[in-house]
Amino acid sequence: MKHTNLEVTNFIISQWKPYKNDKELLSMLVDYFNQDVVVLGIVNLAALAEGVVDVYFEQYISDEIDEDVACDLRKISYTGAFKESFEERKLLIVNEYSSYENADPFWKNAGLKGVISVPIKKGREIYGVLQIASLKVIKGAEDFIEDLKLFADTMALVLSESLEKYRLDLHRKTEDIHIVISSSLRESLDRPIEKWLEDSLRKILEFSKAEITGFIMPSDDIYCVVDRSGRFTVFFDKVNDKVKDWIVYKLYKANVNKTVTYKESLKKLNLPPSIEANKIGVIDGLFVPIEYNGQVVASFAYGFTKEIENIAYHKIFLRNIGFHLVMAILSFKRLKRLKDILSKSEEQFVKSFMKMSELRDSYTHGHSERVAYYSKIIGETLGFDEKVVNELYTAGLLHDIGKIGIPDSILLKPGRLSKHEFEIVKYHAVFSYEMIKDIDHLKSVAHCVRQHHERCDGSGYPDGLLCNQISTCAKVLAIADVFDALTSERIYRDKKRYSPVEAIDIMKEIELDKAIFEKVKDALLDAYLCESSNGFNLPKIKDIEEERVNIFFKDYLTGTDRLVLFSKYVEEKIEKGESFYLFGLDIVNLGYINYKYGVNYGNRLVEALAEELMKSPYLLRIMRSGADSFICLCPVDGLEYFYSFIEDIEEKLKFRFLNNEQDAKLFSNGLLYKTHVSYPKDGETFEDLLYALRLRLKRLKFINYKSHLSF
Repeated sequence: MKHTNLEVTNFIISQWKPYKNDKELLSMLVDYFNQDVVVLGIVNLAALAEGVVDVYFEQYISDEIDEDVACDLRKISYTGAFKESFEERKLLIVNEYSSYENADPFWKNAGLKGVISVPIKKGREIYGVLQIASLKVIKGAEDFIEDLKLFADTMALVLSESLEKYRLDLHRKTEDIHIVISSSLRESLDRPIEKWLEDSLRKILEFSKAEITGFIMPSDDIYCVVDRSGRFTVFFDKVNDKVKDWIVYKLYKANVNKTVTYKESLKKLNLPPSIEANKIGVIDGLFVPIEYNGQVVASFAYGFTKEIENIAYHKIFLRNIGFHLVMAILSFKRLKRLKDILSKSEEQFVKSFMKMSELRDSYTHGHSERVAYYSKIIGETLGFDEKVVNELYTAGLLHDIGKIGIPDSILLKPGRLSKHEFEIVKYHAVFSYEMIKDIDHLKSVAHCVRQHHERCDGSGYPDGLLCNQISTCAKVLAIADVFDALTSERIYRDKKRYSPVEAIDIMKEIELDKAIFEKVKDALLDAYLCESSNGFNLPKIKDIEEERVNIFFKDYLTGTDRLVLFSKYVEEKIEKGESFYLFGLDIVNLGYINYKYGVNYGNRLVEALAEELMKSPYLLRIMRSGADSFICLCPVDGLEYFYSFIEDIEEKLKFRFLNNEQDAKLFSNGLLYKTHVSYPKDGETFEDLLYALRLRLKRLKFINYKSHLSF
């Protein structure tokens, strides 16, 4: 009995499990449309979450099809009508398949006559293509196209929900391990770094279910491997024969700057397996290079004794956790070094370190001195003796010096912090405490500094203390700290700065010590008015914002825009309805240049290209879009000039960097892939234009692939 439209739709919504029971759905569609073949190609959602398109295919062929014909029809791939419909996101009807210019040779040989391809998409996201195909001309195709679209749209809803669920699950798991590792930083200053790293890697093994993991950071002399049994767990502070045997080290030394699997490293890169991997029985794994400030600074890997089930998930997990480890190690070493210095010279360095901390976070410039001043005023108002008042003043100066251990990428971030970033920032109070607790003349204020973010209802950090557990010194420091934060500019607030009266009203609702607050609130108002009339040291938001733009929105190596800043300018033009071009440039085979001449040489080539581009008066903005690529924003009258300009740059760079005979042969077709898209012809949004541009660059690379491969 033929299935109805409602039955098929209900099955998709309530019973279809992508990648698991696709064949059951496709058999219903063959029956519903009474056609010979139905093909479903959907992207791997885990890969899509990483921005990679990896298509999984399933099909159902009618039992009435001859086996020899069915054999050709089963040979499906990312070609023909499927590829055209997917990449151009459009409905495609082909009724003379033999004369179709993109016909798949196997399907053509099978005698296929008609194909209808419908993209499975929702908004800007495309999830795959649904196809029906017939050995006869499809008659009355228009009659059931609407049903095909309905089924495709329903499938897109299911897939979009699955993708969102996957992203949330991945984010949650990654956040969990981030927080676990960050929490261990509390005790890090009292332990050797190798013990902290081994413990962190062991936690990562538990999360990932891997058998062995390795992390190296050569610039900081860190080489570590941890396995479940503990038999092969080692830490070295220099390269030795054992380290040289690790594949994670070999990949780092080979300047591999992309994620590769264990099998790829053995076969494509021709690397021998390590002794440890053989003994454990590793058969699958992943290796991820970790970048910081545009440079590969570490390599992170883990291995399994079985096939990896969800490789895209592990790629994202490794990259995110690896970057977090790098940030944690940089903070660890910085704090260790500063604590050692501070312990030797004691309080003569107090103000110097306070200044150093504020230089890193210029947004809070003067904050510590003002908090010290307000703390002193509060102490005097409460009638404390001179010794206690001086301790309050010292605590105010020192309360934020632990911020010097917070990574720049978090401390200097413009705008609000993520949940994970805020968890890391919370540890600045612990870091401050750790730096001064063993210094004889500062021990008395160490706990005050540690507790200055505690709140009377237990909602504070780092220890969640209740009011009767918080020291009086810390209660005073908390009031001074909050008052200055409210009356100073903060970019993450809608209102940049509150008046002192507004600040006092807000503080009434905060879980500070009410008894102390009521006694000192008038003194705070007087202190603010007195100091502000004398030119209180408040930061200039404009200057600081310019500094943060340079740190966060400009590429570290080249000084060109990053995506966030570049997209802002493009979207402004789109909002104004102004036409423009986006030009894409990609250095041909930069990996070969890095391999032959070294990464620094390759970086100089990238820098030189950026310098030449920035000389052009016709380019409105330039963005570094990848390790070896740039995108340029250009007005509509600059098309002809741009290509001529780029040809001149190519010749200049080839002469400067690639002037021997072997290189001349390899780069005979040019040093740069170059193409363009225009607004509004090629897309209505920045995302559409970016997708179209990358697609064109990808096609250019494919065209030139054989000539480069032959080298």
